[in-house]
Amino acid sequence: MALEETLYSSLYSLFYKILLDPIESAKILMEILVLILILQFRVRDQSGVLKLPEHLITKLINEFEPEPLVDPLPPTVLIERIYNFTLLDLCNYDAFDLRNKFKLELKATVQKYGVGTCGPPTFFGTLDIHKELEQGIATHLNTESALLYSNYYACIQSVISCFCNGEDHVFYNASANEGILRGLYHSKAKSFEFTTVESLKILLEVNFKPKVRNYVILEGLSKNSGQICPLPSILSLKQTFPFRIILDESCAIPLLHPKGICGFYGINIKKIEMIVGSFSNGLSSCGGFFAGDENICEYQKISSSSYVFSASLPAVFAKFNLLALKEDFNYKNLRKNIKTFVTHFSSNHFEILSSLESPLIIITYKNEFNQNLKESDLLRRVYVIKHHLKTNGIYIGINKSPKPGVGKLFGSRAGKLKKFLSRAGWSKKNRAAGRMVHGP
Repeated sequence: MALEETLYSSLYSLFYKILLDPIESAKILMEILVLILILQFRVRDQSGVLKLPEHLITKLINEFEPEPLVDPLPPTVLIERIYNFTLLDLCNYDAFDLRNKFKLELKATVQKYGVGTCGPPTFFGTLDIHKELEQGIATHLNTESALLYSNYYACIQSVISCFCNGEDHVFYNASANEGILRGLYHSKAKSFEFTTVESLKILLEVNFKPKVRNYVILEGLSKNSGQICPLPSILSLKQTFPFRIILDESCAIPLLHPKGICGFYGINIKKIEMIVGSFSNGLSSCGGFFAGDENICEYQKISSSSYVFSASLPAVFAKFNLLALKEDFNYKNLRKNIKTFVTHFSSNHFEILSSLESPLIIITYKNEFNQNLKESDLLRRVYVIKHHLKTNGIYIGINKSPKPGVGKLFGSRAGKLKKFLSRAGWSKKNRAAGRMVHGP
C-alpha cells in the first residue's frame, strides 16, 4: 500500500511539473506529433498505386519507339559562299605559316592520347607531354621553371590576382590588353596608369612605397597599340625603384623574336621576375604559360585557383606548341613587308599609331580629325574603312583601344604590298583625299 502511494505521488508530481514547465510541455507535444506522423506513414493506404499486369507491361515496352538523339544529316550540305573574290588576310596572327605544319606528329599524338584530357592540372589531367612542354618553355626562355595553362586569358588574370593584393601598388600601361585589366580588377590592388617612360618615372616618384610590393606590368608588344615596350629604359628605372616586373609576351613571342622582347633587345631574361606568354597569337595554337624562378612558379601552382581548377590543355595542342617553339622563324620577309608598308604609307587623314618595327600595325585617325567626334562616330568611320578595303581585296581587323583604328598584321605570306596599298588608296601616289575613304 505504501509503495502504491509513493508511485502515485511521484507520477502526480511529475505530471504537475510538466504542466507548470512550458518547455517540457512543448517537448512532449512535439514528440507526440512526430510519433503520430511516423505511425501515419507506416500504415498509410497503398491502394493508390497502379499495378499493371505483366502482359500489358510487355506490350507497352514493345510498342515504344524512341526518337533519335540526333536528326539525320541531309544528303548534301550547302554552305553559302560569303565572298566571291580573293582576299588578302592581314588580320591573321599566323605570320609564319604554322597552321599547316606538323600534321603527321599531331595525328600520332591524337591516336596516343585522344582529343582531350578531361581533368585539371596536377591531377589526372596532367600528361607527360605537358611536363615535356613546360620543360621546353623553361629551356627556350632560359628560366628555372614554367607552368602551362590551357588558356592565356585565364593565365594572365591568374598571375596578377595571385601575386597582387589590395595593399600592393601596380603600375600598368594605358593601352594594356583586356586580360591585364581583368587581372587588376580581381586583385583589388592600387593601380596607376602610365603612357610613357617619363610618366612612369613621375608616378614612381610619387607612389612608390618601399614597405609594400610594387609591380610594373608590361607588354613586350602591345596588342592594342602595336607599341614595342622600351624595356631598357624601364630596367634603368628599376635600379632607382626596386619594383617587380610582370612581362606579358603574348604577342612578342614570336612576332618580335623567338624569345620575345628580351631577345629583341638582347637583355638577360633573368632580370624579369615573371613572364606570361600565349600560344594563341603568333604561334597559332591554344594555351598560355607562366615562367620565372622555380619558387615563384611553385607558389603560383599551389596558390592560384585558376591553375588548379581549370581543364588542362589537350595533348594535341601541347605537342603542336612544343614543335612550334623549336621552329626556325624567318623574320626576313616579315620585316621586309613591314618596311614596305611604312615606306609607302601616306594619308592626309590617318597615321600609324604602332611602332615602326612592329609587325602589328595600328592605323588611326589623326588628332585634328577626331578631336571633336565621339568614339562611336569614330568607330563607325573605321567600319566604313574596313568595308572599303574588303571591296578592294584586303581583309583587316578592328581596334577599339586606346582609340578606334584598324589593325593589320603582315605575315611572310603577304607579298607585293605596293599593289594592295595602291588599291586601298594608301600609297603616296594616291594621296588625294578623294581616293581614301575617311567617313561620311
